[in-house]
Amino acid sequence: MSKRLVFPSIEFPDRRYTWWESFYDSPFYRLGNDKYKLDEHAGQYETYGHDDVQHSHEGYVIRDSWIDYLTSLGAYLVEHPSDAECIASNWPHDENMKQVQLAIGLRYKEEGKRQYYNLEECKVSTSDSKRHDKRWEQVNSYQDGSLKSVYCVLVKEWYCQLQRFSLVAAIMDEINKESHRYWWGDAFELLGYENNCHCSNMKAAYNIVDYAVQSWRKLDQAKRQLSCQRNNWVRNVLGRKEEEAVS
Repeated sequence: MSKRLVFPSIEFPDRRYTWWESFYDSPFYRLGNDKYKLDEHAGQYETYGHDDVQHSHEGYVIRDSWIDYLTSLGAYLVEHPSDAECIASNWPHDENMKQVQLAIGLRYKEEGKRQYYNLEECKVSTSDSKRHDKRWEQVNSYQDGSLKSVYCVLVKEWYCQLQRFSLVAAIMDEINKESHRYWWGDAFELLGYENNCHCSNMKAAYNIVDYAVQSWRKLDQAKRQLSCQRNNWVRNVLGRKEEEAVS
């Protein structure tokens, strides 16, 4: 059985949230549609006022609780930073920026040859031989380099909300390098939220956990680098001492 974090809800005193290190062990694995889940690893149950004792089945986090879940998880990680290790390997990593850049650059042309793109190879072609090659997709009329069009190219049906959020963030960051065209209020309809305020609050809550996870990753990298440095430095120092002793 993998590790399971349990932490209290900020908004609902009788609720506890969970994060499973391996979603295969969670009781809600493969229940429901992934795009309506916050994440396959994230769960919740009710205590009905009995401390942390579970008095209901554990299910995936419902939509109305996503902001509370992430804010509560962020608060927990601030107090227990070492537990970010349990989350780090499954928290959304950097998106494939080559694919993001390719999708941003796709433009439908009414005249001229049809265009085809291959996400895996990050290539664009006008060769008619690509028409029946399933590895290639035709550039369609909706593809204009906008946030929505790029998102529709890259999102997968099985993505949970955290993956979708990470993808939208990567797309917006890349587009906004050239011109500040988008902010998080522009993404609420794309992600299926009630309004732009809800989307902005979701982003703020997401950032809290993301900062905690990134901090743990940086610290882990520092520990690994320090270990390598010590080993290399000791070998160099001992080598010099041996040379001095011989001379």
